[in-house]
Amino acid sequence: MLLNEYSDAEFSNSVNVSLVFWFDQPVSGVGMWLGTDGAGRVSCNGTYQATVRAYDCAGNQVGSTTASVSQAFNTPLELDDAQGRIQRVVVDYGNTACPEAIDELAFAPSGGTCSDNTPPQVSITSPADGAVLPSIYQSFKGKINEPGILTWSRLNGSKLPVYMSNPNGEYTFNFPVVLAQGTNSMVVIASNISGKQGQATAVYQVGTPTQATLTDLHITQRGVVKNAACDIDTPFVAGKSTLMRIGLDIKTPGGVATYASTVSMAIYRQSSGGDTLVDTVWGTAYPNSYGVFVSANQMKEIHFWVDGNTLQTPGNYRFVFQPYVSTTAIGQPLQKSCSGSYYHAFSQTKPLRVLLVPVELGINSPLLQSINYASDVLAQLQALARTFPVSDLYGYQPGLYYFETTPFRMCDGTATTKNLSPKVCLGTGWEWEHIYKGTGTLLRADDETVTDNSQKLCDANDHKVGGRIKSSTTFTYTFDANLGIFRPGAHPCWQGEKHMTPTDEDHDGDVDKQDMQKFVASFRDSNGQWTTDLSKYDTGEVFRFFADTNGNQCNDTSVDTQAPIRKKAHDQILWGPQNEALNALNAQISGAANDYTNAILVFPDKFIASDCKFGCIGPGQGYSPGSLVWTRVTGPVSTFAHEVGHNVGGLPDLYLNSDPQADDMATKENATAVYIEQQKVPATQSL
Repeated sequence: MLLNEYSDAEFSNSVNVSLVFWFDQPVSGVGMWLGTDGAGRVSCNGTYQATVRAYDCAGNQVGSTTASVSQAFNTPLELDDAQGRIQRVVVDYGNTACPEAIDELAFAPSGGTCSDNTPPQVSITSPADGAVLPSIYQSFKGKINEPGILTWSRLNGSKLPVYMSNPNGEYTFNFPVVLAQGTNSMVVIASNISGKQGQATAVYQVGTPTQATLTDLHITQRGVVKNAACDIDTPFVAGKSTLMRIGLDIKTPGGVATYASTVSMAIYRQSSGGDTLVDTVWGTAYPNSYGVFVSANQMKEIHFWVDGNTLQTPGNYRFVFQPYVSTTAIGQPLQKSCSGSYYHAFSQTKPLRVLLVPVELGINSPLLQSINYASDVLAQLQALARTFPVSDLYGYQPGLYYFETTPFRMCDGTATTKNLSPKVCLGTGWEWEHIYKGTGTLLRADDETVTDNSQKLCDANDHKVGGRIKSSTTFTYTFDANLGIFRPGAHPCWQGEKHMTPTDEDHDGDVDKQDMQKFVASFRDSNGQWTTDLSKYDTGEVFRFFADTNGNQCNDTSVDTQAPIRKKAHDQILWGPQNEALNALNAQISGAANDYTNAILVFPDKFIASDCKFGCIGPGQGYSPGSLVWTRVTGPVSTFAHEVGHNVGGLPDLYLNSDPQADDMATKENATAVYIEQQKVPATQSL
């Protein structure tokens, strides 16, 4: 029996590693029994899919077949080629640790001949040619590409073990070597069955590093790194996860640049009796080098990810770095003085206390899990804790506490909801019907915005005249009737709108005059005059949801008559529920120290029409300054953080069209790198 053997299933096994054998001369057929044997290392009690491929000496596939195999070893297989070209056979069981195995191999020589005049292609991938290495102990890695038959491979004249990493003829080597101090030449030669040879050479300099310099130090809790030798992104909060990133210049005694194999960072906290060692953290290359470095280039960015709990105690901290070759320290411990001190203050801050007021359904409602609602809300809370100057969400002393109230039942125009929330649902009837369930469909008209670029209406950039119905076509929007759909009314001035798309408000299957009366306050008649006599309105005439009483072409809501759809846009629907809940909850808390600081009215995205022509709201708003926010949860993004940021006050939006700068951290803060939850994103990526 021939077994695709290995010695330790944890470190090496036959997963996606084929069993390969070849013949010195072509054959016309090959037969065998297939099976497997875990040899006590893995359990192989199942049935596995085998793929067997046959190739000629140049790597051209001449046949293939599949079969099911087990450790019973009872699968016969035969593969024939009428032209007698079979010379290499590859047996592969795919993504299973149960090894390939064959028994009772039989074959029929064909008497044919074959030659492969293309030599193998050899490449050495690591260490890179010309590298200066700090240690004599290295892993020598590379590839050999031989589509035909690889008969042997050697490293400096000795056998070099390889394994087939791709059935099309890619072989991989990963071989431990012990180099000598000074210059080392490594020559890999490989041969195919026709004796054609390929080779690759790499030359290494081994010199034990003796000099180490700390070139730059970056400390950030926001994840923003800038191009500065001392980049200290203050203020720092005790209990908040922190990134320390350093650059090192490592040299041999001859002054040649090389690298350390590992780098540690000792964290000390200043105290009256002398500094206290808090913890030791090992550096990594991004995304993860598992604490081991393999090139001088990696010395430019060495990352230390420090959990907030490590820095939970307020105080002054300093960070000391020590590079090593294996277990031997390179030079003396390193630290950098920034602004005349090695110490950096980490201060305790008050936690955020956030009240979540969900609309209609609780955050964990089964009706909302198809849109990952609960996980998205949690991700938004994590982003809120990460971006604000508070300790970690899941720290020993959390920087954010949150509490979810019972869902706010949206005003539906009935006395029931008016009685449930008398300070929010101030009336009954259509004007207070802010949720519709019905049959799960909405109908809208085919409208368009009418513009006149020759006119400067409400301001120099305003060319919107109003809206009009352009055809009798109607459009349907489908929603979940179990949840319902939000009916917000028309915002008075969002982006200078002067009309809202009319919808079937009486739900009788059309958008007729009865519906239009809710959307039209004035229209331009056939004589070009604006009038409020809705009895004379005809389909196709330009209309507005306000009547311009003073002739300035603007919707002056304090004096201009508003259409019913405008009156339906009640501010208390977006701000009242969370305000009432916040006041009620804080009234139950003794004293003011533990009062909730912010309240968020949370709309599930499923509750808002995705097509704004059916009526929608934006992503959110926050009082500035204040404590109230409303948002719609559109995914695991940072809307909570953005809108609660407005509550702080004095934090303007930096992404508006009035700001000519690009919306990225490289432009806004001259950042060279940005990290979010230990993930590196381009500093030029839009915010």
